[in-house]
Amino acid sequence: NGKFIGWAYYQCLGVQSYHLSDLSQASCGKKVLLKLLKTFNIKILVGGSLFLSGDLLKYNYNKDLQSSFYKLWIQNSNFLLKKSCSSFLFLKEIKDPTLQNEIEQKPNFIPYTEDIQMSLEINENWKSLADYNKDLSRKYAARIKKLQSIPLQAKQNLNIDFSEIERMYLKIAERSTIKLGFINKAYFKLLSENLANNFQIYDFYYQGKKIGFSSYIIDSETIEIYYIGMDDAKSEELRDLYSFMLLHSIEKAIELGKKKLLLGRTALEAKAMIGAKPIAQKSYISASNKLFLSFAKRIASSFYSSLGQEWKNRNPFKEIKESKIELELELKV
Repeated sequence: NGKFIGWAYYQCLGVQSYHLSDLSQASCGKKVLLKLLKTFNIKILVGGSLFLSGDLLKYNYNKDLQSSFYKLWIQNSNFLLKKSCSSFLFLKEIKDPTLQNEIEQKPNFIPYTEDIQMSLEINENWKSLADYNKDLSRKYAARIKKLQSIPLQAKQNLNIDFSEIERMYLKIAERSTIKLGFINKAYFKLLSENLANNFQIYDFYYQGKKIGFSSYIIDSETIEIYYIGMDDAKSEELRDLYSFMLLHSIEKAIELGKKKLLLGRTALEAKAMIGAKPIAQKSYISASNKLFLSFAKRIASSFYSSLGQEWKNRNPFKEIKESKIELELELKV
């Protein structure tokens, strides 16, 4: 009846063959996909944004109408898939079980449950990085100690050269297996202007030479390590730099008194090695026809396979022997 009750936003991305260039040596099916991309004008409609986590829609009215609002949003998403002449529709990070149920009633959507995002719960007893180190097992504590001995330094960038940030970001982004869209200096600049002190960039120096940066988005209870960039440097320096960035993000989260550190979707093993755990997320994929839907499944499966499984076995924290605790309790009783 003309009353504002909610909003939703979308992002539309064109897909070119070079976005999936690292699949060129892969299976026959993936090579067919690359040929398809070269032949057709393929676009992906994203519910939300590939570049940001968070709400892709918001309902602000009577609870009784929420289900109707969700149905209308799904209907509108399918309409926009056709209207924008997109081949794929990706609804990311759907957290509300009611909305999940509404989507799963539609036969044209398939769930994508492998959308893993890593996070680290910040222990309220950690007042410094030294406190975090005390909770690590001997093996991982020694690794942190060795990392801290490397001549790497972090310094907040208060006079940002956005062209330099873009250049270093692209050196990392262009190495990705699947690179659906790139951001540029204008994007970083807008974030800085609109989020003010809630968007921060830190430069990293090796023996006085700048070799990379990391960016942070800061919220009331969380801090997210956002996009990073690295300059031309020796492989050893870059490997140590990424681990150092993760360590710096923990220190930053403790310093700001945040409850959770959000670490994104890539480099799962490196993040598991600092104690990060996966956040359960559910996203959904649809397509303009069955052929494209089958290819969407292959791309999703390929991306998940590239993440590996070794990260699941990593736990850097000291283990408490449950049997010993139970025995002690029995003795006390």
